[in-house]
Amino acid sequence: MCADRRQYVKHDPEELGFAKYFRLPSPLEKDELLNRILMGPYHNIETVRCPVIWCHGNHEDFVELRKTIGPGALDPVDAFGRIMFLRSGHVVEVAGIRIAAVGGGVEIENGDNDDNPCVYAKENACQKLIDTSDEGTQAFDVLITHVSPEGISSQNTLRGSKLLRIVDEMCQPSYHFYAHHKNLIAADVADTIGNTQCFWLNDVTFKKQNQGMFPFGPLEKECMGILSWNSPTEHHFEVLHESWQSKITWSNWYHI
Repeated sequence: MCADRRQYVKHDPEELGFAKYFRLPSPLEKDELLNRILMGPYHNIETVRCPVIWCHGNHEDFVELRKTIGPGALDPVDAFGRIMFLRSGHVVEVAGIRIAAVGGGVEIENGDNDDNPCVYAKENACQKLIDTSDEGTQAFDVLITHVSPEGISSQNTLRGSKLLRIVDEMCQPSYHFYAHHKNLIAADVADTIGNTQCFWLNDVTFKKQNQGMFPFGPLEKECMGILSWNSPTEHHFEVLHESWQSKITWSNWYHI
C-alpha cells in the first residue's frame, strides 16, 4: 500500500476492504453474508450473478495488479471471479454487449512503461480501438474510461481527453461512461458526440460530512445507473434515483 494511503486506513478501515473480503487467492477474512450474496443459488433473486467490469484509474496499486491479472483482455482480480479487469484498448462481449475500455494514464506515451506493464498510455489504447472499427462498422457498444472525452459541456473542457473524443467520433459507441472528475456533472442529461451518449457517474462511496476528509455521510448521488439493452437499436440508460440510496450510510451499509 502506498504510504500516503495509510493515513486513511486509520480513520476508515474500508480502505482495506478489498483485501479483507475479495483478495486473491483467498481473502483475509471470510464473510458468510458476502458468500451467500455472490455464491448463492443461481435462481435466487438475492443472489448477485452479474460481473463487475472495470478499467484502471490512476491510483491503483499497479504492482499488485500486475501480479494478479493474467494475459487475457478480461481477468478476475477477486476470489469470487466476479470483479473483472478489462485492459485498455481491448473489446469484450458480455451478455451480448460489446464493451471497450481506456484506463487512466498519460495522454501521449513518453518513454517506456516498464513499471506498469498492464497500463497502456491512452494514445496506444485509443489507437487500438480505432483500428478495430472497420469503416462503417461499430466495433463496440459501450466505452468505459477513467476520464471524460474533451468538450463535455457541463465541465471544464480542458480536463477532458482529446484522444477519447476522437475514439467517440470515429467508433461511435452507443454509450460512453466515465468517472474521475470530482465536480458534480449533470448525469441525467447526456452529452452527445455524434450518436454516442456520454454519461459521468459519481463514485460509489459516501459523502464527506462538514467538508471533512473521510466519507461518513450517505451514499453519493448519481453514482449508479441502469442500462436496459434489448438490441443495438433498442436500448436505454437512466441514472438511478431511489429513496433507499439516501438511507445507506458509511455506518449502516453492512447491516441493511
